[in-house]
Amino acid sequence: MGSVRVLLLGMGGRTSLDGVLALTRLLWGDYPLAVEQLRWVSSPIPRDRRVCRFCQVDGNVEDEAHVLLDCLDARLVAMRDLF
Repeated sequence: MGSVRVLLLGMGGRTSLDGVLALTRLLWGDYPLAVEQLRWVSSPIPRDRRVCRFCQVDGNVEDEAHVLLDCLDARLVAMRDLF
């Protein structure tokens, strides 16, 4: 719980219900990223082939770290710039 508290405090104490729900979903692995969704299909896709749908660069697995920190797709960069 400490790391979650630090994350929320790092947001300047400004939290919304949507933000809390999004963080909870991320912590529980309940989100629409390829790294999670493609492991539950009838024929699971190997992790290294779950390419990011945003930047579509081979080798970029669409996981939490890539989407939140590394992806260079303009839509995600614009959202990160809001913070």
